[in-house]
Amino acid sequence: MDLINTEIAAGITVLHAIMAAIVILIAGIALQSLRKEKLPGQELLRDAQCAACGWKGRVSKYQRKCPGCNGDLG
Repeated sequence: MDLINTEIAAGITVLHAIMAAIVILIAGIALQSLRKEKLPGQELLRDAQCAACGWKGRVSKYQRKCPGCNGDLG
């Protein structure tokens, strides 16, 4: 317990420094979760379903053929 109460500088103890680091970490996580940006490459993908074989999945927005049966994607 003596280590936690050790003064670093100007009345700031090790406990104060640890608490400040935890608050900064939590604030960083909260701010990152509020970001609305898509990850790089996410805007290039789309959901698709093949009418011929029923395959469903995510493909490039430029891909027009089914990876399962090579039919047209709808």
